[in-house]
Amino acid sequence: MFDLVKIFSSPAKVSVLRTLYAQTNPLPLRHVAYLSNQPLFSVQRALAQLVEDKLITRQKNKRYVLFQLNKQAPAFNMIKDIFSREAKEIIKLRAQTYHKKAQSMLDFMSGAYELFRKVKKV
Repeated sequence: MFDLVKIFSSPAKVSVLRTLYAQTNPLPLRHVAYLSNQPLFSVQRALAQLVEDKLITRQKNKRYVLFQLNKQAPAFNMIKDIFSREAKEIIKLRAQTYHKKAQSMLDFMSGAYELFRKVKKV
């Protein structure tokens, strides 16, 4: 059984899980740190704890140690659900923002068109 508080107890762990969830291939430590925008030491510690909890797999390559989300972990479906819902909400919020910007631009263009039409008549 997994401990939800332990999994989501630090921003570094959440960032690492989010980063690895979005990747299809295993990543080396420095790539995880770069993509998660977290300090290397924090990512290293988070990865060690997540490997210990069996949420992440660690495999040695010729030159690197690679990390990947463990799809066989009991908590994988919960993590998948959380991050897919989060992605949907982000898309929804961005769509609303772009819609407002587009509407604002259309309103501006409409006003500018009317102004140019009046100037052209004079």
